[in-house]
Amino acid sequence: DELDLRNRFLNECLARLPKQGREILELKYHASLTSEGIAARLSKTTGAVEMALVRLRRALRRCIEGKLTAESRGLS
Repeated sequence: DELDLRNRFLNECLARLPKQGREILELKYHASLTSEGIAARLSKTTGAVEMALVRLRRALRRCIEGKLTAESRGLS
């Protein structure tokens, strides 16, 4: 179903991210750290972490949407 497909595409898209990007997302969503907590752990500013999260979410959304479009057109 579509949820399974989205989850598969999410995992594929996560694997394509740079290591530090995956680490930031893991700290945010698996370890439930705040942006401030992530910044302290990675020796970055809170602003840098928040901007990275915006960019990472955007990259994941575009990647997943691209894969869904290709799937719907039979290109995958």
